[in-house]
Order: sequence, then C-alpha cells, then structure tokens
Amino acid sequence: NFKASVIYHFPGAYDFNRIIDFPGEDTFGGQIGYGMGHKDQGCTVFVWDDGRMQGSRAAILGNGAFAVENVRSCAENGAHKVYVVTRRKSLLCPRLPCWFCHQGPAPTPAGFLLEMFEPMYKCGGENVGDPWEYYAVNANATRTDVTIRQSSRFGIGDVSFVCAAYGILEYKIDTLAKCSPKTLHLTSGEKLEDMHHICKALGLLGDPRVDKLHNMTHRLGNMVNGDWRRVIFADATGMDAKRFTTFSAGPGASGMTQQWYYIHNHPWEMREAIKQGMMKLMPVHKISNTQPDQPVYMTNVQYEMAAGVMMSSFLPLSMRPAGEEAPFKYCLVHSMHPIDKYFEYCEADWNRYVEMFKKHNGCAGKPDVKYPYTKEQVKSWFEKYTQQLGIPIVPEGPTEAFKKGLVERSRKHDLSLQLEMIPQLVRECKLFPSSKDGDDPFASISASYIYQGKKGITASDPNSALDYDESTYEAWKQAVAMEYTCDIQVIDCKSKELLTNETTWAKSIPFLLGQKGVIDPSTVDA
Repeated sequence: NFKASVIYHFPGAYDFNRIIDFPGEDTFGGQIGYGMGHKDQGCTVFVWDDGRMQGSRAAILGNGAFAVENVRSCAENGAHKVYVVTRRKSLLCPRLPCWFCHQGPAPTPAGFLLEMFEPMYKCGGENVGDPWEYYAVNANATRTDVTIRQSSRFGIGDVSFVCAAYGILEYKIDTLAKCSPKTLHLTSGEKLEDMHHICKALGLLGDPRVDKLHNMTHRLGNMVNGDWRRVIFADATGMDAKRFTTFSAGPGASGMTQQWYYIHNHPWEMREAIKQGMMKLMPVHKISNTQPDQPVYMTNVQYEMAAGVMMSSFLPLSMRPAGEEAPFKYCLVHSMHPIDKYFEYCEADWNRYVEMFKKHNGCAGKPDVKYPYTKEQVKSWFEKYTQQLGIPIVPEGPTEAFKKGLVERSRKHDLSLQLEMIPQLVRECKLFPSSKDGDDPFASISASYIYQGKKGITASDPNSALDYDESTYEAWKQAVAMEYTCDIQVIDCKSKELLTNETTWAKSIPFLLGQKGVIDPSTVDA
C-alpha cells in the first residue's frame, strides 16, 4: 500500500464480448465463436487458422471495426464467401484517406473525407455502395455541411474492398433470427445455406471490475464520482463529428493526460473553476440509456464532447501543454510514413491480396483488380486541403528546418510552463510557514537568490543586508553633497544594452574629456 495525491486510470474500453445466443445454434453443425477475446472471458473464441476456413462459407454478425478485421482473417485463411450480416452498414475507412487525415495539421472536413473514400467504394462495387448513402452521413444539398454520426468507429483497411470487388464479401442488411443445420435464417425470411462458420462481432463491453474498484456511481467528465483527484480515460463509443483529426484513441488519451497534468500542477485554477460553479454545470454520466449493459466508466462520444467543452470553458489555459501539437503531427507522420513510401506499401499490399485471392479463394479466373488510387490523385488532396482550409501543406511534408524549429520552440514552451508555476507553487507548498496574509514568500526567496548573486559585484559590505550598507551610502551622499555634482542622463534602451549603446558613449566621452587628469585627449580616436 502507498499514498498518492492523484490517480490516473486507463482501464481500456473494450474488454468483454457482448454475449448473444441465437435459437438453433446447437443444431448448426459448424463453428460458432466470437471474433475477439480469449477463452477466460466466458465465451468460445473463433478460430481461423486450423484449416477449416479453406474453401468455406462464413457469416460475420455485426459491422463494427472488429468485424472488418474478422473479414480479413476469414479471407486470409481461404474462405470463398464471407457474409456480413448487419442491421445497417457502417462506414469503413481506406488506408490512404486515414493517412491523409492523420498527417493534416488541422482537422479534415467530413465532406472532404468522404470524397477521398469515393474511389475505393466504387472499386468495391454495388454491394459496398456510395459512401454518401450510408446511414451515418448527414449532409446538406450542396454537401458543404457534413456530419458523420455512427455507433461504431471506422474499421481501417483496404482488404474488405478487395474482398467485395472479387465477390468474396457480401453485405446482408438484416439480422439473424435462428440457425438450423448449415443454415442461417434471417429475419427477412432469406436463408444463407451451406454455411460452415458463424463469427460473432456483436460489440464489446467495458470491464465491470473498474466500476467496482472505484465504487463508481457516476462520472463528471473524466472525474470519478466528481473527484478531481481521480481521473479515468477510456475510448468513448461511437462517432459524431464534422471534422476529423484522428481515428484512434492515442491522441485523445494524450490530450487528456496533458490537460490533467496541467490541472494538477495548477490546483488554484481548478479551485477557482469549482468556485465559479463548474461542477454544478458539468454533465453527469451514469448508466447509459442506449447501452445499459456498459459499466458506468464507459461513455459515448457525445458525452465526452459536451463534458470537454465545459471543462475548456472553465479552464481555458489547461490545454497549453499541447503547445504546437498540430504541426507536430504533420511533422511526425511525414517523418515516419513519407507519402511515396506509404503509397507504395498500400499498393503492394493490395496487389498481394489480389494474388492471394486468385490462388486460394476461388478467384482464379477473374481479372486483376487495380488499386483504385494514384499517387497524383493523392497529391491533389494537398492542394484541395490548402485551398479549403487555408493551411499550406505539401506532399513532401515539412522541411527539416521547420521540424528543427518546432522542436526548439516546443522545448522552450515546456520550460516556460514549468518556470511560471514556481511562484504559485511556493505559495501553495507553504515553504515559509511564518508568512502572514499579504506576504509574498516567492518575493522573499527571489530576493535571497538575487542577493547571493549580486553581493560579489557590488560595493557593499558582503555581510550587509541585501545589496548595500549604510556606510557606503553615507560616503556616496557626502561626496555628492560636497565638491561633486550629479547629472542624470536618460538613455532610451534596455539596461543590459546600456554599455553598448552609442548614445551612452556620446554623452559620456565628452564629459570625461572635460575632466582634468581623467583621459588624455590625444589617446582618443576621433
């Protein structure tokens, strides 16, 4: 056991399969299992690589991101037919649009994203359809105002589109009613016959042990039971956005960590936000009405957006640690995955699957399906992005000088955030317990450090208080009061520039030349 001031908990979002049994499963006679997880979760895990998949017919129930991965696994292990049985089709994201969205320094508009989808969806054929016609898309008549709103995240990849192009993959907009030997009976009355496998991808649930650990009854934003010392983050379910920065959980977790790192280093700002009523106005999350089988710690994206807006409005400085994160993302993606290299990889992988399916998936007599993007097409996206968003980006990515400058600025920015905390932290930590109300303990510390640095270069007695003593001051005052006069000249410059300023010497040299025995005029270079 140990004591801690704060707790950050990252429990993961998708831990357990949503278990659903269908009538007649015991008579099906083929493999039935779940497409994600392990046996210790109380379910039968689907097996792809034991040889049974070769030449078979499989059905995947569900259409979330894991269902997309299950399609790939079925195809890679030789399935000749894969049905995705789903109430409605969810959008998939091809690789290149995903890459482009992640490299952009500013979020990519949803309409722009769908336009990038179009070549791949067209390649997938009629069964895949037009991305603009999916239930998730809400657009005005001119497609200038577009929102993508769906219950699952994008499945990322190109394999499903290759499968659809060859007829391996087929969507069935329906639900499973019951099973019989080698047959799936759909709710519409359609039958899928001569079937060998049923892979369930019916959604994933959070871990109920997380709620139990915290005795959690509700969340206020990321705060467990409204306690701002206990912070939790899990990838929210669903999607609801007009612009896209990322499709993964990492950037969100990073931003949340940076924000709370700032808050816990600036507790006075949080106390002021609470004083101003933030906790009373923050939306409360309890058991979800739409997903009652999810634990309390799991939220949807709509809640996270509402809570995030509220936090930012009361704590406007809390995202400063992010610094220049947008251009950093632009630099990072182009450094790790330059366009030419990434395009060549995507095209080569596409061609690899084409050859695989012709050899192992019953597509031997079918023509090659060409990769639906060209490098010139992808490069044109950069021009459109620059024109539409007003932020110049190029296919080659940022220059080395830009990257170097960004890193240097980021280091200075981080240092400035650390240094600016010191005065308030001195006050918060009570380093001067004898300080009275109105005293400034940081000023006392600063004065002592300044004195230590200045005492060796001043005319003061080293043992005197701060940087002068009475005897030196009296001697100077007597000198001025007797035979000397004091003429004050104002030089328009900073104090550190005083000795290098031309005006300083223009005023000083004539004065010194006029004093007997001070400077020999013949030694002065005109």
